[in-house]
Amino acid sequence: MNNLETRIPRYHSLLKWALLASVVIFLLNFVVDHINYSEYLKDPDAQPTFTLNKIVYQFHALTFWALLGLSIGKLKEGLITYGSAFVLVFIPSILLSGDNGLLSFLLLFLKFIPAVVFGFLVFKDKRKWKMIWLVLIIAGASLVNYSYDLVRIFSRLFRRTPLEDIFRYKIYGPDGDSSYREFNTLYELLQAMSLFLAFAASAWFLDRLMHKVKPIWRSFDLSVIYSTRASTAIFFISKWIILFGGLSLSMLVMQRGYSANGWMSNVRFSLASIEHILGLYAVVAFFRCFIVEFLLSRGYKIGWHLFWLWVPIIGEIVWIVNRLTDTHTTDVEQRIKNHKKAVIHYPEGVKIMMLFLAAISIGSSVMRAFNYGGDVVLPTLVVGLFAFTLLCIYLASDKTIYWILGITALGMIGAILFRDSMANMKFQYDNRISNINNVVLFMVLFHLKSFKVYPVTEGTSTKDNSQIVHAMERIENDSEE
Repeated sequence: MNNLETRIPRYHSLLKWALLASVVIFLLNFVVDHINYSEYLKDPDAQPTFTLNKIVYQFHALTFWALLGLSIGKLKEGLITYGSAFVLVFIPSILLSGDNGLLSFLLLFLKFIPAVVFGFLVFKDKRKWKMIWLVLIIAGASLVNYSYDLVRIFSRLFRRTPLEDIFRYKIYGPDGDSSYREFNTLYELLQAMSLFLAFAASAWFLDRLMHKVKPIWRSFDLSVIYSTRASTAIFFISKWIILFGGLSLSMLVMQRGYSANGWMSNVRFSLASIEHILGLYAVVAFFRCFIVEFLLSRGYKIGWHLFWLWVPIIGEIVWIVNRLTDTHTTDVEQRIKNHKKAVIHYPEGVKIMMLFLAAISIGSSVMRAFNYGGDVVLPTLVVGLFAFTLLCIYLASDKTIYWILGITALGMIGAILFRDSMANMKFQYDNRISNINNVVLFMVLFHLKSFKVYPVTEGTSTKDNSQIVHAMERIENDSEE
């Protein structure tokens, strides 16, 4: 990939349709929820069929595969893939609806088949097997489905303000205030917008495969042009789904305390944990590459700017202010120069800030544990110190990310041994298990050198680029002296 000309990926023009489809799903979910509640009031003893919910989900699946096929000019292949998903996944789920344990176990494997079908239809080489990542991306985007309690807690911050009506809506029955169902608007909106994130990340992944950009999760394509409107949608939607999705990993562990026991349930939970961890890694990796590519195209530095963009509320303000004043460059060589400058400016201040925040978090956790009872103080302190040590190692070595992913998986699977106590721990479960999103995102701050840059300038290898960076470092150090 040596072409220095800029390009607009085909899927960028489809993002607006993915956004529109997400809004439609949000509205449909509201209508379906209202109908289901009305039917429940008429006959509380009736067995719910969730027929309308299944129809809405089919619209979700059809939109995803159709848009994904369109993103590479393969609409027919996308529709065939949806058909295979309908026959091989949806129909078996209907036939096996009476046995939820067996159904959940089988779906862990059946849902990968449509992705493999899509891969065989589109690719003739080993890239077809990488389509399995599409299922993982969907799993990562759908983690927000487990964040109902988290979103409700966040919504309480706006109690006593006019925003309360935006976050909460009540569906009343015929008896008025005596019977109602609360509709959490923010949660339902994020849940519906997971389609947008799943499509954006999957189409981005597919675009990289088509242009043979690798490693996919650790590379920057500086030839891509991001429009302001599309980029704003990606930033706002992806950021919040990822934030709540990361926290939702701990909610999965909580649910383990309420689920059935047995070898099938244990295997299902273990495989689902690994699937969601890899899926979260994938969507965050997509988000970090998008952010870096966008910032470099605008001439921004990666350090503090990225840090503040990630902070809730503040990041949105920074984004809006920047879009009113910045200009983007279509000169790929200038973008590559911006990247080289970013490499030599190590964000020491961000590193100190993260260590300080980690220390504050440990102290806060110990204080909360002390209030709950002295028996949990020592384990909380040990876990906190271990996490702090791991953070220090992570700041020094990019390979630590794999250890963190593995430890998180073991921590979640370890919940099998403590199933009986999980249900009573609720939010006391240490939330450091949900910090994967921070770890994956901030790799571009502390280990920017480990990312490959495309397009590679003609006659310049990766080794040559590394030598240029070292030379620039020496020049800058000399100038400081």
